[in-house]
Parts: sequence; C-alpha cells; structure tokens
Amino acid sequence: DTKAALVALRPRIREVHQQLSSMKAKVVGARRQHQQAVESEKLRRQEAVARKGAKDILDEITALVKEAEEAAEKTSAAMEALAKSKASETTEDPQSAFEEAEKAVAATMAACEVADGKIKQRLEELKPHT
Repeated sequence: DTKAALVALRPRIREVHQQLSSMKAKVVGARRQHQQAVESEKLRRQEAVARKGAKDILDEITALVKEAEEAAEKTSAAMEALAKSKASETTEDPQSAFEEAEKAVAATMAACEVADGKIKQRLEELKPHT
C-alpha cells in the first residue's frame, strides 16, 4: 500500500524537483544580474566623482594658466615700452623702463613656475587613479 503511494507520487516528485532546479537557476541568474547592476552603479558613481574631480582640476589649472598669460601680456607691454624708449631716444629714463620690464619678466616667470608646479602636482595625484 505504501509502495503504491510512493510510486504514484514519483511523477509529482519529479515535477517538483524540476521546478526546484528551474527556480535555483532563476535565483542564480537574478543574483548575477543584481551583482552586475551593483557593479555598474558603483562604476557610474566612481566615474561621476572622477569627472567632478577632473573638472575641478581643469578649472584650477585654467585659472593658473590665465594668470600666467596675463603676466606674459604685461611683460610684452613692458618690453614694447622698453623698445620704444630705446628707439626714440626720448627724455624718458630708459633705466626705469628696463627695471619695469625686468620686474614684469620676473612676475611672468613666477606665475609660470607656480602654474607648472601645480600642474605637475595634480598629474602626480592622478597617477594612482589611472
């Protein structure tokens, strides 16, 4: 009697076993999809942080370069004034024009060195992230 009941339950057991196997496969697939979604979101967030950091660095370096360019323009103006004073041999004091040009060159060099140092520093900071 028990044996007959077990034999009658065999198809049902096989069906439940197949459903269990199918369910396990679906769970594994869902876990894989979830893990991929989590990794994708993590990567997206890291990229967003990196883009913001890159923008901040770019803005900072752009400001430094602009300062260096402005200093170079002032140097150019001072050098033109010096050249004009030499060419025209006017009563203006060429020594003061030369000193002004020298100060402008020193300021330009200082601005360029600051910009160069900051750029190198930022590049060194970025190396571990690449």
